[in-house]
Amino acid sequence: VTLQRSILNNVVSALRNGGILLYTTCSAYRCENEEQTQWLQQQHGLQLLEQQVLPGYRHRADTMFAALLCKY
Repeated sequence: VTLQRSILNNVVSALRNGGILLYTTCSAYRCENEEQTQWLQQQHGLQLLEQQVLPGYRHRADTMFAALLCKY
């Protein structure tokens, strides 16, 4: 989580107004997924457009998480 936030801080600093961030992980853990998108909204003012968990177990693959956020 700490490393993810460090990376996200760097990415968000380069994001222009109106820019879109696609945040993805191959994790099923809330602390690495939904809690990170909440943090992005609270700390950086990004707006969450959509997020989804993509269960991989049905296809013998990793579970994925994706969130689309916008900077205004």
